[in-house]
Amino acid sequence: MGMEALGTYFATLRGTKSRARLAAEAGISEMSLLRIETQNQEPKADALVGLVGALKARWKDVEYLLKHAKSADEGQRLAEEVQAQIQEAESENARRQV
Repeated sequence: MGMEALGTYFATLRGTKSRARLAAEAGISEMSLLRIETQNQEPKADALVGLVGALKARWKDVEYLLKHAKSADEGQRLAEEVQAQIQEAESENARRQV
């Protein structure tokens, strides 16, 4: 189940960004990203590093999802937390620049 949750986590964080764009930013093939997101393929270490960096993901979430996740819903919930933190930080930065 952990791979399904991790795939959902990455897909949720990707949002409206195309797979092609994210794959390029993460330094992996679009096919690899597709397999990670939809076919529960375990990502190689370099793919994990690239995806975490490109998506501003949290390593603690990735570790949890790989070891303990029971459902894709857990991946989605954690990704939504990350998105909320990113939005909050961006709003704070915008307020500081005014």
